[in-house]
Amino acid sequence: MFLQGLSWPCERTDGPKKAPMKKTMVAKEQQPKPFTPGLTKAEVREHAYKMFRDKLPGHILTLDDWVTAERDLVKMREEAGESA
Repeated sequence: MFLQGLSWPCERTDGPKKAPMKKTMVAKEQQPKPFTPGLTKAEVREHAYKMFRDKLPGHILTLDDWVTAERDLVKMREEAGESA
């Protein structure tokens, strides 16, 4: 036969092709504990993600970003409490 020695075209000798691993983003700077009593990290994180959605997920939030988000959240709560 003239096809002797040739492998089937669909066979792979190096095994099945694997999908590349997804890269996970490792935060270099972790979220600090809130300074304001009564606020949780989750509340500040949610508010920070709303404030800085244009910055995320490409860049991590800095300590200054976290503090700004916490101050803004406290200010919003005070305004809502005064008007209610």
